[in-house]
Amino acid sequence: MALNSAVLPNATSNVVIGGIHYDTTTEPPRALAEERKNVTFNVRDMSYFIDGSKEVTERFEDFMNQIERDPLFSNDAFYDLTLDKKRELTMARVAQAFKYMDKYKTTKERADLLLVIGLADPSVNTRMFVHFNLFLSGVQGSGTDAQLKYWASRGAVTGHKFYGCFAMTEAGHGSNVAGLETTAVFDEATDEFVINTPNQAAAKVSLYHDFIRNWSPRYDLPPL
Repeated sequence: MALNSAVLPNATSNVVIGGIHYDTTTEPPRALAEERKNVTFNVRDMSYFIDGSKEVTERFEDFMNQIERDPLFSNDAFYDLTLDKKRELTMARVAQAFKYMDKYKTTKERADLLLVIGLADPSVNTRMFVHFNLFLSGVQGSGTDAQLKYWASRGAVTGHKFYGCFAMTEAGHGSNVAGLETTAVFDEATDEFVINTPNQAAAKVSLYHDFIRNWSPRYDLPPL
């Protein structure tokens, strides 16, 4: 079957509102507002339904207002920044995100706050996911109660003293856990772990490389 290689125009990319042509790629707010006038239900009530309640919707809006008005989360000059400056900005935002989280006590409130922060900068959520879901959950799931309390006392829960990392990805294996070659063997004589990377393919590489090297404080830690 022959295929027509001609590029066809996208009939949905342009709309006419009040006799004026609008490009929906540049005028989405106006187009959406007009479309919402045609619905048969209350849009605000639908928001309450999707979020779960009026209170949750209003909480999301409060979070959005806080982040939108925070100069640190402005993206006006983001695309003009160098890679190093972007990393520096992201980590400053991570620190700011932890400060925001201090204001809320429940896990649900904090999770909703992170959803909103992720809209402003997904990189912040990525790094906080690594800290909470990979590093801290790893300690909680594989460590002892004493070890979890120790890391909590050093700021693992509040994120004000350090950010945890998770060194899994290797150059030759990606995130294929079964194929990883770097080993950590506990030496009882020295009471420490001996790390062995047998070849270049086993080198730990990921977007967290600079994050680990530049942002993780050095502490004298007890053996795990």
